[in-house]
Amino acid sequence: MTGPLPEHPDVRQAVGVDACLSIEALVGAVAIVIAFQLCAQIAPAYPWPAALGGPVVRTVECVFRARGGRAWLPVLHGAGRPG
Repeated sequence: MTGPLPEHPDVRQAVGVDACLSIEALVGAVAIVIAFQLCAQIAPAYPWPAALGGPVVRTVECVFRARGGRAWLPVLHGAGRPG
């Protein structure tokens, strides 16, 4: 998380949406890498390391983006609760 919680409700909602999207992208990227791994077991003759390079790089990128999103979600949910 970088900076204070946004004051404007629309900005706060946009930050929450971005946080959720980054976490969902990580889940999708991990699923793609797992699918490639399963395909590599089914057809081992295909050059899977070359095909897997892009999805692995994207997954690592998603890990770093999701870390920021994961930091924002508790702050956003805690700010919306009274008391």
